[in-house]
Amino acid sequence: MLKDTEILDGINAVLCKGFPNRTVYINVQKEDCDRPSFFIVSGRKSVRPATSATVERTVRYSILAQEDMDENGISSLEELQNTQAKIFALFLAPFRCGDRHLVAMSEAVPVEDTGASQVDLTIVFHDDTMADTSAEEDAPLMEHIHSQKRFN
Repeated sequence: MLKDTEILDGINAVLCKGFPNRTVYINVQKEDCDRPSFFIVSGRKSVRPATSATVERTVRYSILAQEDMDENGISSLEELQNTQAKIFALFLAPFRCGDRHLVAMSEAVPVEDTGASQVDLTIVFHDDTMADTSAEEDAPLMEHIHSQKRFN
């Protein structure tokens, strides 16, 4: 089963490779953070049965990109949009998470002059079932099958 930390590590690796001079914070948003930097924030997660042995997992993460600010506390709108576009491009390709490669659907949140831009990632993949199957292994098997044939 793929762990959430492995997915966070995979997202972090993509950002570090694409933006080698930026700090990446995970699930922490500091006021005195380095700029430019990224925050990876864990979002909603869901699981639903896919087969008897697998589940379909959907996990969501947000990447908040903090840009440099001028003396008035404003970031360049163009720089914010360029960063969003580069994040989109980075996550078009499958990226390594644990023992597999995953693909993310990216969605941009409209850019405002808050000094940050946001890209939401949705990742859907199949994983081993989380159900305890020990009860099924101990269940008795049928000893007899009764059937009847009808002839017209």
